[in-house]
Amino acid sequence: MERAIANGKLSVGTKLSICGAQLIGDMQPHSPLDTSSSDTLLSITTNGSRIAAWDTKLGYHPQRLVYRSLSSVHHDGGTVTALDVIVCRKYPMIYYEKLANGTRIRRTTREEEEVQRSMRVYQDGTADGWRPPFLEHGRVPVPQYDKETPTDRNVSAQFKIRICDYYHGNQMASLLLLDANELNHMDICEGSRYRIFFTMPYTLGDKSIHLKTTRKTRWETMRSIDPAKLASTLYIPRHVTAVGAVATLEAGSEVDVAALVLHSTCNEEKRLSEGRSFWHQTLMVTDASKGLCQVKLTLACRPMRNIDGQVVGFANLRYEAYDAKYSIAHLRAGDDCEIYLKQKTAPYMFQAIQGVREWMRK
Repeated sequence: MERAIANGKLSVGTKLSICGAQLIGDMQPHSPLDTSSSDTLLSITTNGSRIAAWDTKLGYHPQRLVYRSLSSVHHDGGTVTALDVIVCRKYPMIYYEKLANGTRIRRTTREEEEVQRSMRVYQDGTADGWRPPFLEHGRVPVPQYDKETPTDRNVSAQFKIRICDYYHGNQMASLLLLDANELNHMDICEGSRYRIFFTMPYTLGDKSIHLKTTRKTRWETMRSIDPAKLASTLYIPRHVTAVGAVATLEAGSEVDVAALVLHSTCNEEKRLSEGRSFWHQTLMVTDASKGLCQVKLTLACRPMRNIDGQVVGFANLRYEAYDAKYSIAHLRAGDDCEIYLKQKTAPYMFQAIQGVREWMRK
């Protein structure tokens, strides 16, 4: 707002359409003519305001909310009052536990489930010789609890989505949903349209737009979606990319892959604070395109055992680089990556995995 005044975009006589203004100072009702500037202030934000036409009638506006496109959101412009968006991607839940000593531990959904299971077992007194049973990914190391361990845990959950404008937009943004739960995660679907009210921008040191929810954030599911309008947005339904086509993508792109594991290697365990450990595993994979990809996994669970010769599905891999000398594309997986072996998965991934298995049989 100050920059707009300095640049001459706002001046005396300019009309503003304002939404989400907040009263600062004395909260008792006063007449505007009787209130001094030191008693009460009206706080407005750039993201909650826009310049109105010169002939706009003053007073309450018939459209209560100011909808903004993502490209018009200012990272330092305060609360964004309303967005009309399509959810392009949804990522897994991430949990944070704050310990009594102030340490903050980050866990994936799988880790959090095993911690909860470990606490239940130890509290029930049936922990002797117990270890969490895992068949696909090995065991997740969990803290050792006993009956004297406090049962109240300070755990919060969050997850991230990527959104694009439904109307007249050529911009994408990330939205971090704070204090979320599993129901919130299940209710939000990729390709669906939502109106989201009162989000807050923040910065991560890059040029992308990043938003997060607040206590005032509200959601409205929009049932009406014009297929032609949806096709004109930046939303692209999830699909599996052939291994041989990964090298055609831009570095940093997200990619979903279903492939045959030719060879796997595992580095030594790397132990971090408070017992959270990571294993680094590297897979060499291929598919019917006969291309080669090296997938680097950072797993909070033990490495996948006996994985050579199996078909694995990966979602949310990150394309890093292409080694032209050996014709190998390099992919990396983080906490956002989802790995599918035998568990149920989305239809697009299931069909791709079945296709690779059929190619193997032939």
